[in-house]
Amino acid sequence: MARRKYDPNEKPHIVRDFYDGNTHIMIADNYCVKTKAERDAILDRVKQIWINAYLGGRTLLNSPEERAAAKAREEAELAAYAAK
Repeated sequence: MARRKYDPNEKPHIVRDFYDGNTHIMIADNYCVKTKAERDAILDRVKQIWINAYLGGRTLLNSPEERAAAKAREEAELAAYAAK
């Protein structure tokens, strides 16, 4: 089954709406991922965002090479997602 392209103008179909502390979480079933690879890429990105927020803007990537590789991976993931 071909994955349909993301449409930013499409209204989300919210199937679950709840709070976890101060965080408002809404789950839309028309934006759910279908493959393990998509899920893993999203979870990796969320993990990096959380770590960066937790560390107050500091990063776990110590060397310039590590930072450049992480940026290249992120750009490749975004390009792959945009191409779908």
